[in-house]
Amino acid sequence: MGTRTQTQLAGISAGRFRRRNYGRNHGYLLDGQKIISVTKALSLGMPKPALINWAASEAAQLAWDKKDELASAPYSEFIATVAKAHERKRNTAAVKGTAVHNFGQRLVHGEKVDGIPDEVAAKVDQYVRFLNEWQVVPLAVERPICNLDEPYGGTFDLVFTSPLLPGRVFLGDIKTAKGVYGDNALQLEAYSRADFYIDNDESEVEMSTLGITDHVVIHLEDDRYHVVEMEHGDAVFESFRTAVAMARLFDGPRGETELDALVVGEIFKPGEAWL
Repeated sequence: MGTRTQTQLAGISAGRFRRRNYGRNHGYLLDGQKIISVTKALSLGMPKPALINWAASEAAQLAWDKKDELASAPYSEFIATVAKAHERKRNTAAVKGTAVHNFGQRLVHGEKVDGIPDEVAAKVDQYVRFLNEWQVVPLAVERPICNLDEPYGGTFDLVFTSPLLPGRVFLGDIKTAKGVYGDNALQLEAYSRADFYIDNDESEVEMSTLGITDHVVIHLEDDRYHVVEMEHGDAVFESFRTAVAMARLFDGPRGETELDALVVGEIFKPGEAWL
């Protein structure tokens, strides 16, 4: 790689940050302690009323589809099966989304990819179309980031340029959901506000050296793709910081939350002895 500045050689955090992989999941550590991820902050810290309605709809749909099969099931089995319908569908979609990301990471480097499963092949094809039609020049792909002040960690999908749009540097996030949503802007803003990212040589490089000018979502459908510009700036980052603060209230160990600590305890009636 090119000549590094002294700051980059020294490491912005001097090795305090790392991403830890376990199975299909991962987490982020700073000074050996777990820090919240960008995606978890948005999952826990932002209200999503549409998801409540979706979960109820999925449960109702499954109960109807399996009404004959579940008619003789014990009560506990019936409730467990129906209540988890939305989780099974969400997890299946997440697995497919991860597969598209993984194939995309290889394709953006020009690697030939074989054996793409039928259930994700259409979206992968649309990603190939995007790479070709935009003449994508990747600057950094699937790299961990860290913000030291908040603190939080994450992994961005792609930073790229295109000869079709000279002078612009795009921070892109691949999405395979049904639509593009406002919290996608918060996710991209959080990545762009990182102090540094970890490059392919496992060195810490200041995020500002990428020179990002635009935030975009690369939305992949089965028959088309969209590159959607997202708002960015101080107001968007403040919204993300609010989500982080809320998420930390609900991110306690073993299902406990910081809100539980707000319940002090029973007040004894006058005249009763304190135990």
